[in-house]
Amino acid sequence: MIMRKFCFIGLLLLSVPALSQVGGNGIYTFLNLPAAPRMAAMGGSPVAIADSDPNVGFYLPSLLSPAMHNHLAMNYMNYFSDINVGMVTYARQYGETGVFSAGMLYSNYGKFQQTDAGGNVQGEFRAADYSFQLGYGNQYGKLGYGANLKFVYSQLEQYKSFGNALDFSLSYTGDSGLFATAILFRNLGIQWSDYAGQRESLPFELQWSFSRKLKHAPLRLFAVLHHLNTWNIAYLSPEEKKQNLSFDQNEQKTEPGFGDNLFRHVILGTELVFSPNFMIRFAYNHQRRREMTWQEGKGFTGFSWGVGMKIRRFRLDYSLASYFPGKSSHQFAVTLNLDEFKKQ
Repeated sequence: MIMRKFCFIGLLLLSVPALSQVGGNGIYTFLNLPAAPRMAAMGGSPVAIADSDPNVGFYLPSLLSPAMHNHLAMNYMNYFSDINVGMVTYARQYGETGVFSAGMLYSNYGKFQQTDAGGNVQGEFRAADYSFQLGYGNQYGKLGYGANLKFVYSQLEQYKSFGNALDFSLSYTGDSGLFATAILFRNLGIQWSDYAGQRESLPFELQWSFSRKLKHAPLRLFAVLHHLNTWNIAYLSPEEKKQNLSFDQNEQKTEPGFGDNLFRHVILGTELVFSPNFMIRFAYNHQRRREMTWQEGKGFTGFSWGVGMKIRRFRLDYSLASYFPGKSSHQFAVTLNLDEFKKQ
């Protein structure tokens, strides 16, 4: 009965009408970067998995659990050019009150040359975004609920901006822990102070994720349905435009078909769980592959993979995600159970 109610709520959320594309919409888009290697290896969006990884709770607060108590995770992503992304999160349980988390996400864009209108170099400046986050999660039977409150600060040269964002998620976990699903309302919020006189919307997104671990095989299958609040999420490059044969020579866009647009909302993948101390992950992101390739070649764009292992008291994670032919992002993470470092 609980599962039926959960699915019914999800179907209602899927009916929310929205028609606009998502490319380039919203402020503070760094909030959507997959800053955790496990998340990047799984296609770039949070996946509902019930285990002790505090990075899962960072993005899906309803999955914060006692198994994450006193766990600390530190993540680093070598993105592109001079862009470096980092994340740290810590989770702690307080009895029956629930599990709380605290963390920070930052994106540093490096140095830029400052020039005048004539192109003369005047100096250098930096740009960076920061998000400080507090989270809470608890369980009511098989159901989980939780929320994250984010304090966002952005600085682009002399321009600064402040805002708040809220994540809210609901989850369901089976008795055995082999099945988990979660609905995530991501980046609900407001920009309190703007850069130059015009406020912008935050990149709100509705996601629904599923994972299923096979009982007698070291295999976990997962799927993520993302941008459910927006049907048409296709970006069309100039190469995908076609010329009209009419005399006015107006260009017309080739709209993607129903199936193509549908699968742009889907991320599919698997996690090979050989043991709690060794895992390998693979995923495919159709939207990334369709929008980040060109006609000359596609390579491994849209595919990602990663590995997680525990060596002594250190849990190490690595991922590689291909965003463009010949261009990939590397990520690393170290997770510690601080209880294991206490003196016996």
